[in-house]
Amino acid sequence: MSLYKDVASDYVQMVTVPEQLPNVLDRAIRTALTRRAPTALIIPSDVQELKYSPPAHEFKMVPSSLGFQRPGVEPARDGLQRAADVLNAGERVAMLIGCGARNAAREIVELADVLGAGVAKALLGKDVLSDELPFVTGAIGLLGTRPSYEMMRDCDTLLTIGSSFPTRSSCRRSVGLAACKSISTPR
Repeated sequence: MSLYKDVASDYVQMVTVPEQLPNVLDRAIRTALTRRAPTALIIPSDVQELKYSPPAHEFKMVPSSLGFQRPGVEPARDGLQRAADVLNAGERVAMLIGCGARNAAREIVELADVLGAGVAKALLGKDVLSDELPFVTGAIGLLGTRPSYEMMRDCDTLLTIGSSFPTRSSCRRSVGLAACKSISTPR
């Protein structure tokens, strides 16, 4: 098990009897979701071959999870106001979206419309919005499009949503960005 501790340090367990699996699996999933960290379950091949029967309600064997609901994240109001001020002051606003924006497509379309912003997509966020939308410039980076490169190069304000912005080289180096705001979920 110590072999996996470097990668999955928050939760590593070995299942030794089939009846352990529901509780161990439940905890591994909850740990991975709440801590946004890898977890590892080791299920030896001999245990995989054993017959499983649901555990009786005995000491330490009562299923305890009622499911998982991701906690709500609400930013501080003063931070929101500062971000709004920066975005509203921008004359050439660009947006960069990544895979973390996958569940916010409708909101991104609305925001791009309000800001008059173009939207470039990181490689892992290519499926978030359709390239057929008039304000979407396509991918950014080595496999990106010229319109995305030019938009990022010429913008004075950049909003990243769900991306770690891996392609900083696409922006002006000599002047730098006048403003950059990032939206991401806490780890």
